[in-house]
Amino acid sequence: MQNYVFRGRMKAAPYTWVYGFYTEQDDAFGKTESIICKNTGENSLEKIVVEKETVGICTGLKDRSGNDIFEGDLIRIADHTPFF
Repeated sequence: MQNYVFRGRMKAAPYTWVYGFYTEQDDAFGKTESIICKNTGENSLEKIVVEKETVGICTGLKDRSGNDIFEGDLIRIADHTPFF
């Protein structure tokens, strides 16, 4: 079974990224919220509301520093040699 990791920025703290699995649910007013859930221990999940526009899935690739690359990340390619 594959584990998919998502990343999104918190609505409550816009410059804080959270990681976990992604879901959507309706709030008390019928508005759909984007949620990242992360495991906080044995049989326990923390639900964090995130900005939907910032949600991206991990590509499975890493940058030269060993950090995961997520969908929507901007990258710079040092070698501009075209390959066909």
